[in-house]
Amino acid sequence: MLSALLAAAFAGGHRIEVDLRGPVPAGAVILGYHRGSKSYVVDEKAVEGAGRVVFEGDEPLAPGHYFVVLPPDRDLVDLVVSDDQDFAVQVTAPDWRGTAKVTGSDENAAFLELARFQAEQADAMRRVQLEHAGERGSPELKAAEEAVRAKVWAAQDALIAKHPDWLAAAMLAAAREPVVPAEVTDEAARFDWFRAHFFDGVDFAQPGLVRSPILEQKLLTYLDRLTGRTHTAQIEAVSELVSRARANPEVFEYVAVTLLNRYAESKIVCFDAVYVHLVDTVYRTGDATWADPETVARIVANADRLSPTQCGAKPPDLSLPDAKGRRRALADVQGPATVVLFWDPACGSCKRQVPEMAAVLAQHPEVGVYTVSLDDQPGWADTLAGWGLERGVHVARPAGAEDALAGWDVHGTPRLFVLDGDHRVLVKHIDARALADVLARQTAGD
Repeated sequence: MLSALLAAAFAGGHRIEVDLRGPVPAGAVILGYHRGSKSYVVDEKAVEGAGRVVFEGDEPLAPGHYFVVLPPDRDLVDLVVSDDQDFAVQVTAPDWRGTAKVTGSDENAAFLELARFQAEQADAMRRVQLEHAGERGSPELKAAEEAVRAKVWAAQDALIAKHPDWLAAAMLAAAREPVVPAEVTDEAARFDWFRAHFFDGVDFAQPGLVRSPILEQKLLTYLDRLTGRTHTAQIEAVSELVSRARANPEVFEYVAVTLLNRYAESKIVCFDAVYVHLVDTVYRTGDATWADPETVARIVANADRLSPTQCGAKPPDLSLPDAKGRRRALADVQGPATVVLFWDPACGSCKRQVPEMAAVLAQHPEVGVYTVSLDDQPGWADTLAGWGLERGVHVARPAGAEDALAGWDVHGTPRLFVLDGDHRVLVKHIDARALADVLARQTAGD
């Protein structure tokens, strides 16, 4: 009768009891959850004299991969929080993790049993590898390892098949990597098959995957290891991921925010174009309902700042006076590539880097050169010539004419852009070594 009343009382909330048996150490038990590579604390409670801790509340916990941290050594017991949110975890000293049992949640009982089995098989794998030490790559070792993996997969398959609606099943399926069929033998074809099927096991409609390490790992693996490092390849992949994530509002928010932050912080050349693409297709469209208007406006403004000079874009023309006061336009500079350099006579980095760039440009007389000094004080042209850069068109921004560089997003010097024959941005913000590689490819017709 009492258990029925408790179940009814917590039907709309959560109640997770942790029962520590054996010598109970002083300290606190923590309830938390995973979210990508980070962990977050939900609640923390001191262990009572009887070794019993209860985490409860009137609101249900959001679904996901949770854990309890136990004193004194901060051992973790993994849990799944989904529909069953009224259950008890029993652990016995000194092996809290190995003795963990769950009552009141069939999903967690099966999840812990599978976790123990996988730990046993991990030990078996280590024994196999020790037995075959020095035989790395041998058929015998491969066969032994495959036998252990097959046992783990069979156990996972059994849980997934028996309880396909469980969050635990969704987590197991999502964590798997696809197995390329044996009949696909060509190396490139095997890679393409693997990439095409990489998300087969991921249910993007399952919000519980947001609170787990799995979804973030899959996203980053796909983008870092399985997608080309060009901005066009990344944009195509990101578009696919965002489209998949729209299956669930919470997953959509998580994927969109994770990817936006990734490309906002990226130092890889041209990846700001991926950031702009995400802003244009999620935030500018009004789809980012989780963000307040001020945040959206700030993000959109940042994309607007980057957009004119993102790789592939044709930035605004420049028309500034040279050392003799003549207006010189960037549009008049032609070649298979054009280097646009913003610099300052008082810039210490410019004093070191511009001569290196000048040496590279000397090897490519067919490449157009347009430099802009951000200081028009007398002698700026002599400074540039003294650094070895005389060929090309050299101009200076007049004092107070900040708008003359509108759209170029010049913050700091030196800032170098390489344009193609149509004056679209090929690359930007690179050093002399990268400039040499880019010009060699561009002038060769690549």
